Amino acid sequence: MDLIIPPPLVDFIKGFEQLRLKPYYDAAGIPTIGWGHVIPNIDEPPITVEQAQAYLDDDIAHAAEGAERYSPILVSEPPMRAGAIVDFCFNLGTGAYRGSHLRLAVDAADWSRASEEIQRWVYGGGKILPGLVKRRAQEAKWLLDPEAA
Repeated sequence: MDLIIPPPLVDFIKGFEQLRLKPYYDAAGIPTIGWGHVIPNIDEPPITVEQAQAYLDDDIAHAAEGAERYSPILVSEPPMRAGAIVDFCFNLGTGAYRGSHLRLAVDAADWSRASEEIQRWVYGGGKILPGLVKRRAQEAKWLLDPEAA
């Protein structure tokens, strides 16, 4: 993997993914633990903060690998522009990214269109989630201006 994971991206993800050491269902009804780590079922045992961090590191690496695999162009982009797509893949999965119009815009380096496309992904459990609206808005900003804080 050649994508660089900038520390602000990790902090961003932690800011949106509340740390929970006991299993819970996320907004889409998926069994989850830690900082948004998907688990097989809700009956999994609690974890430690260290385990949650290990899951997070692995999940971010997996998201980055998928983002790079499906859009190799990201390797030559600024870290936070690529980070916007890594966060999207972390949050929604690389499968959602792979088949999206967002990916087509990224692969064409059409950052204006990509910023519009990413903001369409704000639904969880069939309804618009304010947290996703905010998350996608920041990702859209990074796509247009990767130096924006």
